[in-house]
Amino acid sequence: MNKKLTLALVLVLVLILATGLVACQKKDKGPQVPDFVTPTVGATYGQTLGDLELPAGFTWEEPLTTSVGDVGEHVFHVTYTPEDTSKFQTVTGIEVTVTVTKGTPQPSTLATLNAVYGQTLAQVGLPTVPGGTLAWQEPQTTSVGNAGNNVFHVVFTPTDSINYNVVRDIPVTVAVAKADYDMSGVTFNGGQFTYDGTVKSLAISGTLPEGVSVQYEGNGQVNAGTHVVRAHFTAADTNHNNPADLVANLIILKADIQGLSFVDSTVTYDGQDHSIQVAGLGSGMQVVYSVPNTQRSAGTYEITATISKDNYNDVVLNATLTIGKATITGITFNDGTFTYDGTVKSLAISGQLPAGVTVDYMNNGKVDAGAYEVVATFNVGNNYNALQDMPA
Repeated sequence: MNKKLTLALVLVLVLILATGLVACQKKDKGPQVPDFVTPTVGATYGQTLGDLELPAGFTWEEPLTTSVGDVGEHVFHVTYTPEDTSKFQTVTGIEVTVTVTKGTPQPSTLATLNAVYGQTLAQVGLPTVPGGTLAWQEPQTTSVGNAGNNVFHVVFTPTDSINYNVVRDIPVTVAVAKADYDMSGVTFNGGQFTYDGTVKSLAISGTLPEGVSVQYEGNGQVNAGTHVVRAHFTAADTNHNNPADLVANLIILKADIQGLSFVDSTVTYDGQDHSIQVAGLGSGMQVVYSVPNTQRSAGTYEITATISKDNYNDVVLNATLTIGKATITGITFNDGTFTYDGTVKSLAISGQLPAGVTVDYMNNGKVDAGAYEVVATFNVGNNYNALQDMPA
């Protein structure tokens, strides 16, 4: 047992001496090369060394503004500085491989695009953007949808496909405007009719597009005149604009009055009123005579009758009313014989003179005996034929 103990003590002593000797040797050689693990660094295209994080103690030897380069592996250099620089050396020129992967571009926000209801994405042009091209992500046969704002997606393919990824699912708003119906096959023509007391109307020609209805304003007229009729069209859905109104004139011509007559009349003056009338007048007709159509005095009267009625053309008729002069009859002027007696003796006509006719006597009213010729003269006026002087 004593031998074993002695041997163990000897071994311990040897180890202590060896350790001290090694320490003395290291102290004599100065700071040692530290142990370190070379960093593994990943980067994205477009970054610089300043964008990359290194483990504690490592710094880039190239400027921090140095680009990491294209996609792939690139060697740069780092310096390792240990925490205890009194014991360990600073190591320079350490090669570090940086693995560069593709970057993801950030396309600028796309403005709202415009389309019309019924179109597909193939009919909606995409803008030109820097650094690549845009394409629809949805199939180009996809409808742009109902009127309003609809969201679709585009794919950005970079020109530099080596260093940049393709970007998908980029939203873009398409403002879909209402579509216009094709109304080229629809016309609205005016019409002309003659008044007959029935309702007259206009109607469009052609076939309306499906979903379009028409209503008329100012249609269905009876009275003569020019009436403006408006055809107003309405779309059945919210994806179409209402077609523009069409306007036409509905013309109803005045009718001609039939069956009227205005006949000449000839009568002889008799002191009574005489007239001529338009025959065949119907309800609602009005007559205006150019001069009174009732006359009493002898003469010739040219009379114009203007007949009017709503919805009919005026009728102008002419006729002549002739009142001839009358002949006075039954008047005599006879001789007379008297015996002188100192009084005035006179003659007088026999018979009744019409009203307004007067008689004058020449050389009448005598006293002395003798033979005297007396003449009766008559003032007949305008309504009678002249009456010859009568001697007696």
